[in-house]
Amino acid sequence: MNENKNATADESAAYGRTQLRRAIIASTVGTTVEWYDFFLYSTVTGLVFAKLYFPKSAPLIGTLEAFSVYFVGFLARPIGAATRVQCGKHSRRFRRPLAAQDIYLVICAGIPVDSP
Repeated sequence: MNENKNATADESAAYGRTQLRRAIIASTVGTTVEWYDFFLYSTVTGLVFAKLYFPKSAPLIGTLEAFSVYFVGFLARPIGAATRVQCGKHSRRFRRPLAAQDIYLVICAGIPVDSP
């Protein structure tokens, strides 16, 4: 009986280590992709968006306007995270974040359609 408890404890510890490793890898990959996305977007903001979205503005003003849009998106990230946490606390944990991601994907897919 004692050996059975030790075997169960060892399996539980191994399962916990596996889950921890998977969580670390997943969060590392997700963070890397997210920051790479912001890096690319900031580069394109400085080089392209001012001319594309603000063609009537002076070059410096157009660049500042483009970076202000970038700043709003960067500022909205923690607000969205806090909202997602609150939604997860008060309702089913998985359906709300998935719905928020679906809305985000639809908005991101609509960006190229909106460009002139």
